[in-house]
Amino acid sequence: MNSAQSRLGASSKLARQLRVLFRASLNRLVVRRLLEMDDHELWDLGISRHDVRQALRLPLYVDPSQALSRLKERGPECLRSCPADYP
Repeated sequence: MNSAQSRLGASSKLARQLRVLFRASLNRLVVRRLLEMDDHELWDLGISRHDVRQALRLPLYVDPSQALSRLKERGPECLRSCPADYP
């Protein structure tokens, strides 16, 4: 592999990581808006206010909306394991 290919590979990896971070940041804003809902509305969605707060405490590179989706599928232990699922 020559240096041009190496730089191209590194720049595409960086671009991919920036897209992940940007998407997670946008979704973090949307998830934060869930805190404006009352507890009954959140319950209808299958989540609690505590779940939303826990998802927002995850590292910035973790998409909190995906964490909440996993919570509904797998149960509360997934919020502790979500960061390990990401690069």
